[in-house]
Amino acid sequence: MNLMLIITADDLGFSVSRNMAILEAARFGSVSSASLMVNMPEAENACRAVRDKTPQLRIGLHFTLTSGRPVSASQRVPLLIDSNGLFRHHFLSLWNNIAQPEFLEQVRIEFEAQLQLMNEFEKCYKLQTDHLDSHQHIHAIQPIGNFLTNAAKPRCWSVRVPCERYGSWKRLFPFRTLLPVGDIKTMILKFCAKNRKPDHCYFGVLDSGKMGWNAWNRIFEIVRDSPMRCEVNVHPGCLTGAEAAMESLCCSRDDRNFHCNIWRRREFDVLLDPNFIETLQKNKLFPLQTWQTLK
Repeated sequence: MNLMLIITADDLGFSVSRNMAILEAARFGSVSSASLMVNMPEAENACRAVRDKTPQLRIGLHFTLTSGRPVSASQRVPLLIDSNGLFRHHFLSLWNNIAQPEFLEQVRIEFEAQLQLMNEFEKCYKLQTDHLDSHQHIHAIQPIGNFLTNAAKPRCWSVRVPCERYGSWKRLFPFRTLLPVGDIKTMILKFCAKNRKPDHCYFGVLDSGKMGWNAWNRIFEIVRDSPMRCEVNVHPGCLTGAEAAMESLCCSRDDRNFHCNIWRRREFDVLLDPNFIETLQKNKLFPLQTWQTLK
């Protein structure tokens, strides 16, 4: 019997090259799930491509408040945007403002707008939807997470809990003495999720954006011992020179830097390496599972 592994590629819809990379990995069999940023310029093209090229790919809403433009009318969410109409906040500033009733109401309005657009894409392009998560894990902030949980229940969708477990911090990085960004993120997300009891084991914070062979080999060791289903979160890309120079990418500066980083191609190359599929097979992790098949 195969172990229970889902590999999810985030940021579908972000750009032409991100769409290409995710769909190619899905065709290869090394990605079974993708999370769609419905507010980004290439979102609808991504849905069309999924329908035409990878209809087996499971899709989820990648709720976004930190990059791009809102789906709802800007006058309805003025606290969420800057003077250019782009989302103005990051994780910590969302956390800091979420207790304000007016701010939380505007978050709700935008979430419902993105969910409605997701529903429209699902119907129009016959997508197989089965999960909810968020860009930069903002749904780890409890009031935002409640919106996702409440929306997921009637649809029988799963909600990602971005909290790496089973002692993975020590096992993945046993000799660390300093706290780089990944470790700080992990501690913040664990604190946010302290009252939640996830039904899955998640990987994607410590190695976020740098999911190379070293990270995968460490993760495989943990997944083999896990009695729970596991999700690994990746961000493959195959950026072109022309796209790297585009200032018109509708995203935050951090997202642009992340998108243009050479690691996007490295993650893609690992996922398209025949040895990757062979390693999954040896570990009884292939074919990959989806949130829906594991219900």
